Amino acid sequence: MDQVAERLAELRERRALTLRELSDMSGVAADTINQIELGHRKARPSTLRKLARALEIDVQEFHAEPALPKAKAPRGAGQLSAAEEAAMIEGLAAAVDAVVDRTKTRLEQTDDTDGDALVALLEDAWLAQRGADQLLEEINEEAAQKQRETPAERRARSKLEHAVMRLIDLSEHIASGLLEGTKELEWADERAEPVLLDEERRRRRAG
Repeated sequence: MDQVAERLAELRERRALTLRELSDMSGVAADTINQIELGHRKARPSTLRKLARALEIDVQEFHAEPALPKAKAPRGAGQLSAAEEAAMIEGLAAAVDAVVDRTKTRLEQTDDTDGDALVALLEDAWLAQRGADQLLEEINEEAAQKQRETPAERRARSKLEHAVMRLIDLSEHIASGLLEGTKELEWADERAEPVLLDEERRRRRAG
């Protein structure tokens, strides 16, 4: 990672800003900021000026040595830095949000009397929800094992948790529509019945 990349990640973390927040403040795309921090992209002078204004620093600070040496143990091969970890989690949160938005659009476009289409939609949402649940559980376990978590990582995890909850709520909404809109699960074929029963068990456990 080059010096500008490391300094940008350090300065953003110091301000406890997420990629999205720095993007909104600077006008630089979050993906561009992420690529610069990861060292995959060189920042243009105009981009650095925008980021410097947002961070309330002089552009030259991007080229300065870190104010304090990093007291971190050497990372093993392939292990992400705190900034990279936060960026990765934010990317996952954005991906889950995108699934929710696409599924909502499909639901709005689906006739509520089209049982086959609703069952297929529920199945897709349910599979996505289970995958997102497992992913969030793994990330939370890793966070619990860390001795120290940066503000950026905590913010990113919070965004992922919110995105997963949106997906769970949407999945339950679709399931409720099927359960309440049909008698004796007349729309539920062999594929959908386990999904509906799983959602029903989840609601009963929740009280």
